Amino acid sequence: MSTLNQSTAREPIFDPAERRGGKRKVLLTHADIELSDSEILSGHAVDISMGGAGLISPVNLKIGQEIAIGMSLMACGMNQRISLSGRVAYCVKVGIDRFRVGLQWIHMDIPTESFIKAVCT
Repeated sequence: MSTLNQSTAREPIFDPAERRGGKRKVLLTHADIELSDSEILSGHAVDISMGGAGLISPVNLKIGQEIAIGMSLMACGMNQRISLSGRVAYCVKVGIDRFRVGLQWIHMDIPTESFIKAVCT
C-alpha cells in the first residue's frame, strides 16, 4: 500500500491575479456598471488591461454574466470616457456590499484598444 504525499494531494489555491494575461495598470476610478436589465450601479475600477478590468461592485455578479462598464481614464494628457462590454470571470465578496470582480472584455473597437494600450504603458 502506497502513501500519498499530502503536499502533492492539495488543490492549488485559486488566485485570480495569477490568471491574468498582459500588463495591468492599477488605478482607482468611478465606474458605472450596467446590468443586462439596464440597471446602472455605482462601482469602481481598480485595475485595467488589454484583456479586462478589476472592479469593485456593490452587488454579487454571476460568473459568465455580461455587463457594460463606463469610466473616464487619463492617458497621454487626454481624459477620455470609455464604454466596454465584458464577461464576469470571478466575483468574490470583500466586504459588506463590496465584491471584487474580474471582468474579461468581450470586444473593443480599435480607438478604445489604442487608448487602453496607452493607459497601460
